Amino acid sequence: MKLLIANANTSTRVTDIVTDAARRVASPGTELALATAIFGARIIASRTEIAIAQHAVLDAMARHADDCDGVLIAASYDCGLRAARELTGKPVVALTEASLLAAMTVGERIGLVIWGKGAAALHHEVIDNYGFAGRICGTRRLDLAPLETKDDADKLDAATVEASRALVDQHEADVILLLGAMFSGRSFLIEDQVDAPVLDGVRCALPLLEAMVRMRPKRSVRGSYILPRGRECCGLSPDLERQISRADGVSRDPDLGD
Repeated sequence: MKLLIANANTSTRVTDIVTDAARRVASPGTELALATAIFGARIIASRTEIAIAQHAVLDAMARHADDCDGVLIAASYDCGLRAARELTGKPVVALTEASLLAAMTVGERIGLVIWGKGAAALHHEVIDNYGFAGRICGTRRLDLAPLETKDDADKLDAATVEASRALVDQHEADVILLLGAMFSGRSFLIEDQVDAPVLDGVRCALPLLEAMVRMRPKRSVRGSYILPRGRECCGLSPDLERQISRADGVSRDPDLGD
């Protein structure tokens, strides 16, 4: 199978980090295609940037997903996830939803370690929107430099271990989730130092996407996850405009919604 990794940030460094982690967990024979957002924030860190990234993800999918079997949205705010599922009949997963679903099969009480100043409130909004807030027992936020050097990585790992241990000791977390694309693959590096399972977004999302592709769920031909007919769009990239007009040949009555 061929899977598209769609990075909603414009940083190619993030694409590289996510891709390295994805290759570690991908099944033999799985091919990875890469797409980095061509507009928006280098590193998404606000509601405004999330809104822009939602458009950027759909644009990246329109440019790169035609010959792919599924899409992984590589941003921990799950930018554009529901719209992406609406736009394409292919399986689409995103980092935070996938890691939450995996964590709930491992333990009851979930502790969060979040990278980035201001990110905790935004991640909790995402989690609340999924209806999973009741499973979160505590949060630790790490305000550290992006991973540009080995020293940066070592400092992040040490701080992540400390935060994870605190969540286990003080909040009785059954499982630790590392939220943030910069954490991709790092759960493997620190889990032996923490007395609870440690998961990260790519470690959970890539295998889930492979499973969804193998399950081949039928696309709905009714309901809210199909596009309305007869709606004109303007100002979009040619690829996105074409994808919307095509919408896999599925449409609904234009009077059913605004």
